[in-house]
Amino acid sequence: MTKRNEKLSNRQLKALPLLISSKTVQEGCDKAGITPKTYYEWLKNPMFKEELTRQQNAISDKAISTLRESMEKALNVLVSLLDSKTESTRRLAASDLIAHGIRLRELEEIEGRLRSVERVIWERETYQ
Repeated sequence: MTKRNEKLSNRQLKALPLLISSKTVQEGCDKAGITPKTYYEWLKNPMFKEELTRQQNAISDKAISTLRESMEKALNVLVSLLDSKTESTRRLAASDLIAHGIRLRELEEIEGRLRSVERVIWERETYQ
């Protein structure tokens, strides 16, 4: 048992994956054989809450990694469709690429503006 889990009961450790993989709290509780009241009591335990969050983040990180790895392949498919013999396919691919390019540009601009605002706030806090 890892140091992180030393304060969690076996019941809690067994319930965590079932709770995380469920769409609702009720569904997770049913799978884990606990009541929602028990679940909410467990959430008051910082160790349980921390482990629940850690495992949820691990799943999210894996999904995001898979998505990132697939983006280049998806982009290559769209680019290849620009050479399609069907005009409507070429038009849709071009439209998708343009829309994604514009969205990327907007996000980059927002990120730059946010960095500028953060810098101004930091400078004001630092020099006051």
